[in-house]
Amino acid sequence: MRAEAPTTAQLIVATSVVALCLAACEVAAPTHGLLGPGAAIAGAGGAAYPEEPTLFVGGTSESGEAYVSLDTCPDVRIIHGSQNGYHIWTSVRACAVNPHKAVVFMHLEDAETDAWVKPGQIGLWVNLLPMVSTPPTGQTDPRPWFEYTGLPAFVKDPCAIHGRPLRVVAELQDKAGATAHAQGCLTGYLDDEWYSLDCVAPKRSAP
Repeated sequence: MRAEAPTTAQLIVATSVVALCLAACEVAAPTHGLLGPGAAIAGAGGAAYPEEPTLFVGGTSESGEAYVSLDTCPDVRIIHGSQNGYHIWTSVRACAVNPHKAVVFMHLEDAETDAWVKPGQIGLWVNLLPMVSTPPTGQTDPRPWFEYTGLPAFVKDPCAIHGRPLRVVAELQDKAGATAHAQGCLTGYLDDEWYSLDCVAPKRSAP
């Protein structure tokens, strides 16, 4: 599932729908803090996993359906969107958070200069889904994990970051006020066609 940047009209409609749903639907309680501050949950073999909000940020497969690890700082394609903007698809995995109507803030940074990639940070409302694969902390982790794939990290000038190492910075805030942070690394690149059109060929001025 991929998230698109909402228009003002979409935000108004979405807010109304969410309000109706919250009034009519049962929303699960937050999963964090159930055992108290500093508590931990024991997994298989006696390993202890702290019951605190935890976040991982990754990329997204070409199909948009799967989380892709950024542990090896892979090359990731800069996407030319249907509205002529650019973005990089990202994903998040989280535990010990309320997965319903969480806000994920995402932005990119140049890994060498620490400069933020314009347009900067964007926040999107998401409903995280239960993970069906092995938790990122290992299969002995008994905590419920959630994920959301297809979050756009927007890019204003793709030519400026083509071939450069980037840092993906994510922050998740849930309805109960829990906050978690994560970072990942990648190298962004444009397809040859779009690099030639946007970065090599002279740009024609509007008539």
